[in-house]
Order: sequence, then structure tokens, then C-alpha cells
Amino acid sequence: MNLPKITITGPDGSGKSTVTQALMVEFKKKYGDGSIDCANIWDSMIMTGAFQKDSVIRYLGSLDGTARTLFLFHAMKHSIDLALKKSPQLLLIDSHFYKYGVSELAYGTPWNIIQGAAVGFDSPSLTFFLEVDAEVSLKRKSEVSQYESGQAGQNQSEKFVKFQKSMTTYWSKMEKEFGPWIHVSSHNPVEKIVSQILTEIEKSGVCASMQSS
Repeated sequence: MNLPKITITGPDGSGKSTVTQALMVEFKKKYGDGSIDCANIWDSMIMTGAFQKDSVIRYLGSLDGTARTLFLFHAMKHSIDLALKKSPQLLLIDSHFYKYGVSELAYGTPWNIIQGAAVGFDSPSLTFFLEVDAEVSLKRKSEVSQYESGQAGQNQSEKFVKFQKSMTTYWSKMEKEFGPWIHVSSHNPVEKIVSQILTEIEKSGVCASMQSS
């Protein structure tokens, strides 16, 4: 049986990392510390020591859409590969290439570039999409990056909302190609979101082969 992979994706500020880490805690309680791992796009950069986050953000702003997409997808794929080397029973994927592909579509990168870059990824067993309003996302963030704001030089908060709203159509396009996904409202408390996701995972049977500790 293939290793179960579960993706938590959604717009910037939807709570992907928070929910993913909360799920990690719950799975470790049930199945033990070595049972689960998580892949985040930054893992490959941090673990190799090759890139600093601020430098990456600046670097992204200097690339065209094709080069930026290949860089981001490479980092995401490498992070997944690093996590798989730890031989977990289950892998959680924070954002996956979906989030970065949608951002690139909003930047005007052609769809065929996104499709081509996505070929090297396995399909997750389940994908959960965290729904959120752009205005709510903005309130949750202590700061917004230029990448999340359409490379806005000034008024990033205002541009963040506008750019995030422009991504809505592309999220639908991404799900049509790589879905269906299970939609979860991220306006609810984290505990409720995690409980809903755990219920859906149990119903799916994707973790049936895992042994409780």
C-alpha cells in the first residue's frame, strides 16, 4: 500500500501551518512520534542551509513566472523527498504545489507551465482546502510579504486583499485539475477544524494500515 499523504492547502493566511502542526500533535498521540512527518516548502531551504527566507523572498521578485514556478516547485518537491527519507507511516503536506501554482497563475504564469512542473508530484490521498475571506486572512497576519501581495512595493496590506481575491478563480481551476478536495471553513476555531479533518480522514480509511501506539 502506498504511503498515505494528506495535504492541507488554501490561501495565504488560511491557517495551513497552524492546522498542520495541530494535526501532527494528534497523530503522534495516537500512533507515536515516528509515525508522521510534515513537509513544508521551507524545509528544503532550512535543512540544507542553502537559503535564507528574506533572501528567497527578494530572489522570487527578480524571477519571471516560469523560473519562479520551477524554483518553488523544486523546493516543495525536495521538502517532500526529505520528509519521506524519515520513513513515516503518514505524511502531511503543508500547502503543496497547489498554493504556489495558484499564486503563479494570478501572476500571469501560463497554465501549461504549472501543469508541466506538477508532473513530478504524486497525488495526495486526501486534500483539505481551508476556505477564508481575504480580509480575515489579512487580520491574522502580523506582516505580509511582497509575494503574497502581487509584488506590491507600497500599500502591501491593501494589495494583499486585492491579490488574494484575484486568486479565487485559479483555486477553482487547480481543484478541477487536481481535486476533488474537501472544503473546510477556517473561520472556525482550530480545534473544530482539526476535529472535522480527523473525522474525514477516519471515514476515508486512508490510515487503516497504521497501528495505534
